[in-house]
Amino acid sequence: MVARGTIPALQSLRGIAALVVLLHHASFVFATSPGLRGALETAFNAHAAVVLFFVLSGFVLCRSLAAHPLTPAATWRFWLRRAARIYPAALVAVLLAAGVLALLAGRPTPHASAWFTTMLAPARLDPAEVALNLFVLKTTLVPPLWSVRVELVMSLLMPLIWLLARGRLLWPLLAVTAAVCLGLGDRHAVLANGFAFVAGAALARGDAPTPGRVAAVLAALVLLLFRRLDPAWRFEVDFGAVVPTLVESLAAAVVVAHLARAPAPRWLVTAPLVGLGDISYSLYVLHFPILVALSTLPLFAGLGPDPAALLLMALTLAVTLPLAVLSYRWIEQPGMSLARNRHAR
Repeated sequence: MVARGTIPALQSLRGIAALVVLLHHASFVFATSPGLRGALETAFNAHAAVVLFFVLSGFVLCRSLAAHPLTPAATWRFWLRRAARIYPAALVAVLLAAGVLALLAGRPTPHASAWFTTMLAPARLDPAEVALNLFVLKTTLVPPLWSVRVELVMSLLMPLIWLLARGRLLWPLLAVTAAVCLGLGDRHAVLANGFAFVAGAALARGDAPTPGRVAAVLAALVLLLFRRLDPAWRFEVDFGAVVPTLVESLAAAVVVAHLARAPAPRWLVTAPLVGLGDISYSLYVLHFPILVALSTLPLFAGLGPDPAALLLMALTLAVTLPLAVLSYRWIEQPGMSLARNRHAR
């Protein structure tokens, strides 16, 4: 079994993945030229970043479950900690998005891309819609929360997954979830991404072979570039394509397995990157309403779509980073502490 405790390299990896998603979304707001769009889509593969989140979650959550006997009481405590970890920052993001929508109603975004217009189209401020978003039952106000909804569902299933994975059913479980991804993944995001969580759970057993550095580098390249091999797999057309999801899940598992068991490159365990990992969840959930607000600034009307996209990427990062630090300190950490203190009584 892999020793319990935070692994700095994986924490940094989570932060880098959140940063990639932020920059990817900011780069898609304006109708940029095909050349810049292709370059930015290649450099910032948000789909692979989210798949990496899921593999990391499967690994980390199962390491947590492995630390104690999986009794009914331990399972309830696990679910409570997950709810306390996920909901507070998500609620803040939804409330922020509702405030932005109310304040900026009717204010246009110049040079808006079809993708951005589509993302904003379902957003409404009626009480029922806001309530459903607050519980992450809908994600119309903060579209990236679709992955948080997947995380919540898989957190409910994770104790069962761990029971199966630590026994003799690991390989059948991997085979079944891979088949579900390929056969039914286009019907629901949970079906498409369940394999990523199971792959992470498999790594938590500790008996998987440790991939070498060369294998990890090749897997990282696949993770970054696989979707670019076929132009039909464009993010704005088929973000949930099942073949890239499965391949990226396997590649992410190789990268995570290597970094969990081998000495990490020094640059990956520097304090700023590990700190970025600490605030990665708030960075992920808060960036979308922030970029929506920034995109309506009058200065973008005087710029072409390409420079506007680059400027929006920089501004979104500059505004979201400090807010994510505050959210982590004043929203996430108190929620986690409350859950720990409650079940410690």
